[in-house]
Amino acid sequence: MIAQPNLPASRPDLTAALQDIIDRHGAWRVLRAAFAAALRHRPPARGDDAGQLNAHLRRDIGLPPVPPGRPSFWDLR
Repeated sequence: MIAQPNLPASRPDLTAALQDIIDRHGAWRVLRAAFAAALRHRPPARGDDAGQLNAHLRRDIGLPPVPPGRPSFWDLR
């Protein structure tokens, strides 16, 4: 069975919701929050990135071990 969400027949207007937020908090605060969120956004990590899984998990799922590379910050402490 495939789950299908029950969407209401009339979806809320995003423009009206955004205008409500601007009315409550002010245009500059909303703009600043949107800009800060855009700066904090990080692209999703690639699945084949060696830093994603530790050596035990890589071994358990059959991936080759991570080749030795630069030590991380935490290794240098």
